[in-house]
Amino acid sequence: MDSWSALAERYWAYALALLAIISALPHFATLSNELVFDDHLAIEQNPLTREPVDLAAHFTSGFWGEEYELTIATWRPLVTLSFAWNYAIHGLSPIGYHIVNLMLHALATVLLALLAVNWGAGHLTALVAGLLFAVLPVHVEAIAAGVGRADLMLACAAFGALHCWERRRLTAALVLLLLALLSKEMAVAVAGVMVWREVQLREYRFYWLMPLAVVVLWLVARYLALGTLLGPTPGLLENPLVEQSYLIRVWSAGEIAVRVLQLLVAPFVLLHDYGLATVTPAVLPGAVSLLGLSLLATGIGLIFWTAFRRPLVSVAMALFLGPYLLVSHLGPTLPMGMAERVLYLPSAGFCLLVAIGILALCRTPN
Repeated sequence: MDSWSALAERYWAYALALLAIISALPHFATLSNELVFDDHLAIEQNPLTREPVDLAAHFTSGFWGEEYELTIATWRPLVTLSFAWNYAIHGLSPIGYHIVNLMLHALATVLLALLAVNWGAGHLTALVAGLLFAVLPVHVEAIAAGVGRADLMLACAAFGALHCWERRRLTAALVLLLLALLSKEMAVAVAGVMVWREVQLREYRFYWLMPLAVVVLWLVARYLALGTLLGPTPGLLENPLVEQSYLIRVWSAGEIAVRVLQLLVAPFVLLHDYGLATVTPAVLPGAVSLLGLSLLATGIGLIFWTAFRRPLVSVAMALFLGPYLLVSHLGPTLPMGMAERVLYLPSAGFCLLVAIGILALCRTPN
């Protein structure tokens, strides 16, 4: 395996190019897809799609347009702007939207491999992580659906921000973090990962305040644009747990966590959405709930336990659990039950952890 590590390092640029190609191959069939499900709201029926140069319109409007009040507090101006540029070039022809999504997935895959190296992984470990990320079946929804672009743009900006943060290009890192926040709200967790890296580096500076300042700036801008931070309470169709007590949401979060791991490890059945039909409130804590909550608690514990023993493992776990916990139902009530596309960013940390484990079993230095 040492020879493979040497080859990966020697031909790193070629390996990254091959990785980009491999990432696109499983998803070429999406180029013939139509616009479906949420694409109708976010692209076809959204008046912002017809505004390719009116930046004010995008930065003062919700993601779904005026017709969908339940998620009016969703603010992703960079994504709606990208849809508008697509529309300006080819109208509602679906292929253009899918081509951009495919290109963004290839970029995210390459950026993840580069980030892994900057975090201290060997080139072979980074390549394996990128390969896993490139072909992970759970990514289908984020890539195949037009609205999945929010997750793709978020990941690209997030990996770029973390890469620049590690290289101490602070201005670039903060700008990219802001771009990630303007793509999807889960980028808040990316700021958390940046802060965690400062803890690991133990340089005892106040750099960790910078990502938090960007988040505060984003929250202020978001409030000024939408007039609210949380928005109206979602309905049962958006989140079947919305009327349940917090304790029931906790038990349900445990069951959903097990489902998420199954989707990452053994994705035998993939669905486009996990709403009322598939997320059933767990009134009592069953074995599955307790298993899921135990796994989440163990993962959080590992972040701290490996912080200085195995920093790469710790930061990979933070990248996995940080974004996921935002949508786990353990926090605010969100207008969603569960969807595979929200696993796109967290799965990067998962793929890096698996790659570290594989190479460790093969007795290859990371």
